[in-house]
Amino acid sequence: FRVVPASEVVAFTFVDGITHLLTTAEQLSMQPTLAALARRLDDRQFYQVSRTAIVRLDAVKEARPFSDGTGEILLANGQTMIVARRRWRELLDRLEQ
Repeated sequence: FRVVPASEVVAFTFVDGITHLLTTAEQLSMQPTLAALARRLDDRQFYQVSRTAIVRLDAVKEARPFSDGTGEILLANGQTMIVARRRWRELLDRLEQ
């Protein structure tokens, strides 16, 4: 069991039934589901970009729109993620705040 400060979290992902916490240096497995995490996280710092990913807004380094209304973000750990169409506009708004 280890506590990771929110400032070190880049994202949470849900892959193959397992929730992962991503930092710039490592990936850790966790017990809570993504839905349970979403209820507990500060929505001023974190945003759910798809059904399988929540990102820390400060960890988003770049946002690239696609012609289909979705987009891709580059995170502080170098990973890219696709943002769902219905979440893209709100993500951009949140990043501009």
